[in-house]
Amino acid sequence: MVWTLGCELYLRNMRGALRIASGRLQHVSDIHHEGINFLQSTQNMDGGWGESCESYDHQKYTPLYYSTPSQTAWGLLGLMSCPKSSPELIERGIQFLIKTQNQDGSWDEPE
Repeated sequence: MVWTLGCELYLRNMRGALRIASGRLQHVSDIHHEGINFLQSTQNMDGGWGESCESYDHQKYTPLYYSTPSQTAWGLLGLMSCPKSSPELIERGIQFLIKTQNQDGSWDEPE
């Protein structure tokens, strides 16, 4: 829940920053493009995303090798905030969340 709230607040602030920084929009666009490329390269075969807590220790991205619902939601929020995102990446992430949702509407969070 905290991650989701934090991501939502980040994206809202990013949109506001984009409006303010209209003179530097190309630079921001490049950053978004890099983010989309990163999400595309780290999407798991099942359509979701997963990052190990070891990333904090190593100070670099460390794959978890399996997807988690929370990190998949974060990836989807990032992709959906960028107009040039691949619809296929988004669809695969959504399908992962649909397939892994429990009967009561929750998800299991393994890590």
